[in-house]
Amino acid sequence: MTVLSPEPSITFTLHMVCRNQGGYYLSCITIKKPLITDLALYYGNDFVSVHEKIIKSLNTLENKGIVLLHGIPGSGKTHYIRYLIHEIQGKTLIYVPPDMAKEISSP
Repeated sequence: MTVLSPEPSITFTLHMVCRNQGGYYLSCITIKKPLITDLALYYGNDFVSVHEKIIKSLNTLENKGIVLLHGIPGSGKTHYIRYLIHEIQGKTLIYVPPDMAKEISSP
């Protein structure tokens, strides 16, 4: 069992890509860190090592920071992302909504 020490409520600013008539812009969203005291309890024993790999990779300076999370609705992806963004050191995090990803990548 991996027990994480509870921390006081901390907020983090996530930048989300938005669009209006003038073009694309970044909107700041304040995210409060969720209380996760035991990753294995929330996501299973196997996920603890996955989490450690994700943290190590994202905290590497040269890493571009792309992580794909998948699962059925309600499996905890969004809750985990809210937790994960507080674990990343010294990087600006930008969220591209799924409906914009195709639009941004087209010529």
